[in-house]
Amino acid sequence: MPQRHDVAVFHPGTQHSWQTALALQQLDRLAWYASSIYHRPGRFPYALERLPGPLGRVVGARLRRFSQPGLDPARVRTSGAIEWFERLASAAGLDALARRLDYLGNTAFPRGLRRAARDPAVRALWGYNGSSETLFAAPEASGKLRILDRTTGDWRAYNAAMDHVAQAYPEWFLPVERRVSARQIARDQREYELADTILCGSAFAAATVRRAGGASVAPKVRVLGYGWDEALFGDLPPPRPIARHEPVRFLFLGLAIPRKGIHHALEAIARIPQSAATLTVVGRLGIPEPVFARYAARVDYRPSVPRGEVP
Repeated sequence: MPQRHDVAVFHPGTQHSWQTALALQQLDRLAWYASSIYHRPGRFPYALERLPGPLGRVVGARLRRFSQPGLDPARVRTSGAIEWFERLASAAGLDALARRLDYLGNTAFPRGLRRAARDPAVRALWGYNGSSETLFAAPEASGKLRILDRTTGDWRAYNAAMDHVAQAYPEWFLPVERRVSARQIARDQREYELADTILCGSAFAAATVRRAGGASVAPKVRVLGYGWDEALFGDLPPPRPIARHEPVRFLFLGLAIPRKGIHHALEAIARIPQSAATLTVVGRLGIPEPVFARYAARVDYRPSVPRGEVP
Protein backbone atom coordinates (compact mmCIF):
# COMPACT_ATOMS: atom_id res chain seq x y z
CA MET A 1 0.00 0.00 0.00
CA PRO A 2 1.54 3.35 -0.97
CA GLN A 3 2.36 5.88 1.72
CA ARG A 4 0.04 8.88 1.71
CA HIS A 5 1.10 10.98 4.72
CA ASP A 6 -1.88 13.25 4.16
CA VAL A 7 -3.30 13.98 7.65
CA ALA A 8 -1.95 16.78 9.84
CA VAL A 9 -2.71 16.70 13.59
CA PHE A 10 -2.36 19.77 15.77
CA HIS A 11 -2.91 20.55 19.46
CA PRO A 12 -1.15 23.23 21.56
CA GLY A 13 -1.15 20.94 24.60
CA THR A 14 -1.51 17.18 24.71
CA GLN A 15 -4.88 15.53 25.43
CA HIS A 16 -4.84 12.30 23.39
CA SER A 17 -3.39 14.04 20.33
CA TRP A 18 -0.10 12.14 20.66
CA GLN A 19 -1.91 8.82 20.44
CA THR A 20 -3.92 10.04 17.46
CA ALA A 21 -0.74 11.13 15.68
CA LEU A 22 0.98 7.84 16.48
CA ALA A 23 -1.96 5.81 15.16
CA LEU A 24 -1.96 7.80 11.91
CA GLN A 25 1.81 7.34 11.65
CA GLN A 26 1.36 3.57 12.00
CA LEU A 27 -1.16 3.73 9.15
CA ASP A 28 1.31 5.76 7.02
CA ARG A 29 -1.18 8.64 7.03
CA LEU A 30 0.55 11.19 9.30
CA ALA A 31 1.93 14.21 7.45
CA TRP A 32 2.96 16.03 10.62
CA TYR A 33 2.03 16.54 14.23
CA ALA A 34 2.20 20.03 15.73
CA SER A 35 2.24 21.00 19.39
CA SER A 36 3.62 23.84 21.49
CA ILE A 37 5.82 21.65 23.70
CA TYR A 38 7.48 18.37 22.75
CA HIS A 39 10.42 16.74 24.50
CA ARG A 40 13.57 16.99 22.37
CA PRO A 41 16.63 15.89 24.36
CA GLY A 42 19.64 18.13 23.87
CA ARG A 43 17.71 21.19 22.69
CA PHE A 44 16.94 24.19 24.85
CA PRO A 45 15.08 24.21 27.20
CA TYR A 46 14.96 20.41 27.33
CA ALA A 47 18.73 20.29 27.87
CA LEU A 48 18.08 21.69 31.37
CA GLU A 49 17.25 18.16 32.48
CA ARG A 50 21.02 17.56 32.43
CA LEU A 51 21.51 19.94 35.36
CA PRO A 52 23.21 18.16 38.25
CA GLY A 53 21.47 17.17 41.44
CA PRO A 54 17.81 17.34 42.48
CA LEU A 55 17.03 20.32 40.22
CA GLY A 56 17.95 18.37 37.11
CA ARG A 57 15.83 15.42 38.24
CA VAL A 58 12.82 17.64 38.88
CA VAL A 59 13.19 19.48 35.56
CA GLY A 60 13.72 16.21 33.71
CA ALA A 61 10.63 14.64 35.25
CA ARG A 62 8.49 17.58 34.13
CA LEU A 63 9.93 17.78 30.62
CA ARG A 64 9.65 14.04 29.99
CA ARG A 65 5.90 14.42 30.40
CA PHE A 66 5.96 15.92 26.90
CA SER A 67 7.11 12.90 24.93
CA GLN A 68 5.47 10.08 23.02
CA PRO A 69 7.48 6.88 22.52
CA GLY A 70 7.33 5.71 18.94
CA LEU A 71 6.32 9.01 17.36
CA ASP A 72 8.81 9.99 14.65
CA PRO A 73 10.52 13.24 15.78
CA ALA A 74 10.99 14.21 12.14
CA ARG A 75 7.21 14.54 11.82
CA VAL A 76 6.82 16.71 14.93
CA ARG A 77 6.58 20.50 14.67
CA THR A 78 6.52 22.91 17.58
CA SER A 79 4.87 26.30 17.38
CA GLY A 80 3.90 28.96 19.91
CA ALA A 81 5.55 29.98 23.18
CA ILE A 82 2.44 31.01 25.12
CA GLU A 83 1.86 27.42 26.28
CA TRP A 84 5.08 27.62 28.33
CA PHE A 85 3.87 30.74 30.14
CA GLU A 86 0.43 29.23 30.68
CA ARG A 87 1.92 26.20 32.37
CA LEU A 88 4.19 28.34 34.53
CA ALA A 89 1.19 30.42 35.60
CA SER A 90 -0.79 27.29 36.39
CA ALA A 91 2.09 25.82 38.41
CA ALA A 92 2.30 29.09 40.38
CA GLY A 93 -1.40 28.89 41.23
CA LEU A 94 -2.31 31.86 39.01
CA ASP A 95 -5.36 30.15 37.60
CA ALA A 96 -7.10 33.22 36.17
CA LEU A 97 -3.91 34.25 34.35
CA ALA A 98 -3.39 30.70 33.10
CA ARG A 99 -6.93 30.65 31.72
CA ARG A 100 -6.39 33.94 29.84
CA LEU A 101 -3.08 32.69 28.45
CA ASP A 102 -4.78 29.47 27.37
CA TYR A 103 -7.31 31.44 25.34
CA LEU A 104 -4.62 33.63 23.76
CA GLY A 105 -2.37 30.66 23.05
CA ASN A 106 -5.15 28.66 21.43
CA THR A 107 -5.76 31.60 19.10
CA ALA A 108 -2.11 32.20 18.21
CA PHE A 109 -0.94 28.57 17.96
CA PRO A 110 -2.71 27.65 14.69
CA ARG A 111 -1.49 30.80 12.96
CA GLY A 112 2.00 29.39 12.91
CA LEU A 113 0.74 26.34 11.02
CA ARG A 114 -0.86 28.07 8.05
CA ARG A 115 2.21 27.74 5.83
CA ALA A 116 2.53 24.02 6.59
CA ALA A 117 -1.19 23.52 5.97
CA ARG A 118 -0.77 25.00 2.48
CA ASP A 119 1.04 21.83 1.35
CA PRO A 120 -1.23 20.19 -1.27
CA ALA A 121 -0.19 16.76 0.03
CA VAL A 122 -2.04 17.54 3.28
CA ARG A 123 -5.63 16.57 2.62
CA ALA A 124 -7.01 16.61 6.17
CA LEU A 125 -6.51 18.82 9.24
CA TRP A 126 -7.23 17.10 12.56
CA GLY A 127 -7.57 19.69 15.32
CA TYR A 128 -8.94 19.89 18.86
CA ASN A 129 -11.63 21.95 20.50
CA GLY A 130 -10.69 25.45 21.53
CA SER A 131 -7.66 25.66 19.24
CA SER A 132 -8.90 24.86 15.73
CA GLU A 133 -10.99 27.86 14.69
CA THR A 134 -8.08 29.98 13.43
CA LEU A 135 -6.68 27.32 11.11
CA PHE A 136 -10.04 25.93 10.02
CA ALA A 137 -11.07 29.43 8.93
CA ALA A 138 -7.80 30.19 7.11
CA PRO A 139 -7.65 30.16 3.30
CA GLU A 140 -5.02 27.42 3.53
CA ALA A 141 -7.69 25.05 4.90
CA SER A 142 -9.94 25.51 1.90
CA GLY A 143 -10.65 22.21 0.17
CA LYS A 144 -9.19 20.12 2.99
CA LEU A 145 -11.15 17.85 5.32
CA ARG A 146 -11.44 19.60 8.69
CA ILE A 147 -11.79 17.15 11.59
CA LEU A 148 -12.65 18.60 14.99
CA ASP A 149 -11.78 16.29 17.90
CA ARG A 150 -14.06 17.42 20.74
CA THR A 151 -12.56 16.16 24.02
CA THR A 152 -15.44 17.29 26.25
CA GLY A 153 -19.16 17.68 26.03
CA ASP A 154 -20.52 21.05 24.97
CA TRP A 155 -19.72 23.77 27.50
CA ARG A 156 -23.33 24.91 27.57
CA ALA A 157 -24.25 21.52 28.99
CA TYR A 158 -21.34 21.84 31.42
CA ASN A 159 -22.54 25.22 32.69
CA ALA A 160 -26.05 23.86 33.23
CA ALA A 161 -24.73 20.80 35.08
CA MET A 162 -22.36 22.81 37.26
CA ASP A 163 -25.18 25.18 38.21
CA HIS A 164 -26.82 22.21 39.92
CA VAL A 165 -23.60 20.98 41.52
CA ALA A 166 -22.79 24.45 42.83
CA GLN A 167 -26.10 24.59 44.66
CA ALA A 168 -25.06 21.61 46.78
CA TYR A 169 -21.26 22.20 46.83
CA PRO A 170 -20.74 25.98 46.45
CA GLU A 171 -17.45 26.11 48.36
CA TRP A 172 -15.80 23.45 46.17
CA PHE A 173 -15.37 25.68 43.11
CA LEU A 174 -12.49 27.90 42.14
CA PRO A 175 -13.79 30.93 40.24
CA VAL A 176 -12.15 29.80 36.99
CA GLU A 177 -13.80 26.36 37.22
CA ARG A 178 -17.31 27.63 37.95
CA ARG A 179 -18.53 28.49 34.45
CA VAL A 180 -17.14 28.62 30.92
CA SER A 181 -17.34 32.06 29.34
CA ALA A 182 -19.69 33.09 26.56
CA ARG A 183 -16.61 34.02 24.51
CA GLN A 184 -15.29 30.46 24.67
CA ILE A 185 -18.68 29.00 23.86
CA ALA A 186 -18.98 31.29 20.82
CA ARG A 187 -15.56 30.09 19.62
CA ASP A 188 -16.66 26.48 20.03
CA GLN A 189 -19.78 27.14 17.97
CA ARG A 190 -17.67 28.62 15.17
CA GLU A 191 -15.45 25.52 15.25
CA TYR A 192 -18.53 23.31 14.94
CA GLU A 193 -19.68 25.27 11.91
CA LEU A 194 -16.27 25.25 10.21
CA ALA A 195 -15.64 21.53 10.78
CA ASP A 196 -16.62 18.85 8.29
CA THR A 197 -16.61 16.12 10.94
CA ILE A 198 -16.82 16.39 14.75
CA LEU A 199 -15.51 13.50 16.83
CA CYS A 200 -16.61 12.90 20.43
CA GLY A 201 -15.30 10.27 22.83
CA SER A 202 -18.69 9.14 24.14
CA ALA A 203 -22.34 9.04 23.19
CA PHE A 204 -23.14 11.45 26.04
CA ALA A 205 -20.63 14.07 24.87
CA ALA A 206 -21.86 13.69 21.30
CA ALA A 207 -25.47 14.23 22.39
CA THR A 208 -24.59 17.52 24.11
CA VAL A 209 -22.83 18.80 20.96
CA ARG A 210 -25.72 17.82 18.71
CA ARG A 211 -28.26 19.41 21.04
CA ALA A 212 -26.38 22.67 21.63
CA GLY A 213 -24.78 22.99 18.19
CA GLY A 214 -28.04 23.07 16.29
CA ALA A 215 -29.52 21.45 13.20
CA SER A 216 -26.60 22.28 10.90
CA VAL A 217 -24.05 20.81 13.32
CA ALA A 218 -25.79 17.63 14.49
CA PRO A 219 -25.23 15.57 11.30
CA LYS A 220 -21.46 16.13 11.52
CA VAL A 221 -21.07 14.49 14.94
CA ARG A 222 -19.55 11.02 15.24
CA VAL A 223 -18.59 8.95 18.29
CA LEU A 224 -14.98 7.71 18.31
CA GLY A 225 -14.32 6.01 21.63
CA TYR A 226 -10.96 6.49 23.30
CA GLY A 227 -8.49 3.64 23.41
CA TRP A 228 -5.67 3.06 25.85
CA ASP A 229 -1.92 3.64 25.81
CA GLU A 230 -0.54 0.24 24.86
CA ALA A 231 3.08 1.44 25.10
CA LEU A 232 2.64 2.38 28.76
CA PHE A 233 0.14 -0.17 30.00
CA GLY A 234 0.49 -3.16 27.67
CA ASP A 235 2.96 -5.11 29.80
CA LEU A 236 1.66 -4.44 33.30
CA PRO A 237 1.36 -7.50 35.55
CA PRO A 238 -2.08 -8.32 36.95
CA PRO A 239 -2.95 -6.55 40.21
CA ARG A 240 -1.72 -8.26 43.34
CA PRO A 241 -4.63 -9.48 45.47
CA ILE A 242 -4.72 -7.73 48.82
CA ALA A 243 -4.84 -9.57 52.10
CA ARG A 244 -7.88 -9.23 54.35
CA HIS A 245 -6.01 -6.97 56.74
CA GLU A 246 -4.79 -4.60 53.98
CA PRO A 247 -6.68 -1.47 52.87
CA VAL A 248 -8.13 -1.18 49.38
CA ARG A 249 -6.06 1.36 47.43
CA PHE A 250 -7.98 3.85 45.29
CA LEU A 251 -6.43 6.12 42.63
CA PHE A 252 -7.91 9.38 41.31
CA LEU A 253 -5.90 10.37 38.24
CA GLY A 254 -6.34 13.63 36.34
CA LEU A 255 -7.78 17.06 37.02
CA ALA A 256 -9.10 17.14 40.59
CA ILE A 257 -12.10 19.39 39.95
CA PRO A 258 -15.85 19.13 40.60
CA ARG A 259 -16.50 18.31 36.95
CA LYS A 260 -14.47 15.15 37.50
CA GLY A 261 -16.20 14.34 40.78
CA ILE A 262 -13.34 15.02 43.21
CA HIS A 263 -15.86 16.21 45.81
CA HIS A 264 -17.51 12.80 45.84
CA ALA A 265 -14.19 10.95 46.04
CA LEU A 266 -12.99 13.00 49.02
CA GLU A 267 -16.31 12.78 50.85
CA ALA A 268 -16.33 9.03 50.34
CA ILE A 269 -12.79 8.39 51.60
CA ALA A 270 -13.51 10.48 54.70
CA ARG A 271 -16.36 8.11 55.61
CA ILE A 272 -14.29 4.94 55.26
CA PRO A 273 -11.95 3.88 58.08
CA GLN A 274 -8.29 4.48 57.26
CA SER A 275 -7.58 0.81 57.91
CA ALA A 276 -10.02 -0.12 55.13
CA ALA A 277 -9.08 2.21 52.27
CA THR A 278 -6.49 4.73 51.03
CA LEU A 279 -6.77 7.33 48.27
CA THR A 280 -4.02 8.68 46.02
CA VAL A 281 -4.79 11.76 43.92
CA VAL A 282 -2.49 12.58 40.99
CA GLY A 283 -3.09 15.74 38.99
CA ARG A 284 -3.72 19.45 39.27
CA LEU A 285 -5.82 20.36 42.29
CA GLY A 286 -8.68 22.54 41.08
CA ILE A 287 -10.56 23.13 44.33
CA PRO A 288 -9.94 25.72 47.08
CA GLU A 289 -7.11 24.74 49.41
CA PRO A 290 -9.15 25.25 52.62
CA VAL A 291 -11.68 22.71 51.37
CA PHE A 292 -9.00 20.19 50.42
CA ALA A 293 -7.30 20.70 53.79
CA ARG A 294 -10.27 19.04 55.50
CA TYR A 295 -9.43 15.80 53.70
CA ALA A 296 -5.67 16.10 53.18
CA ALA A 297 -4.80 13.72 56.02
CA ARG A 298 -6.59 10.91 54.18
CA VAL A 299 -5.02 11.59 50.77
CA ASP A 300 -1.61 10.95 49.24
CA TYR A 301 -1.58 13.95 46.89
CA ARG A 302 0.91 14.25 44.03
CA PRO A 303 0.56 17.31 41.78
CA SER A 304 1.92 15.52 38.74
CA VAL A 305 4.12 12.68 37.59
CA PRO A 306 5.73 11.97 34.20
CA ARG A 307 3.48 9.90 31.95
CA GLY A 308 5.97 7.06 32.06
CA GLU A 309 5.56 6.82 35.84
CA VAL A 310 1.79 6.59 35.78
CA PRO A 311 1.74 2.77 35.48
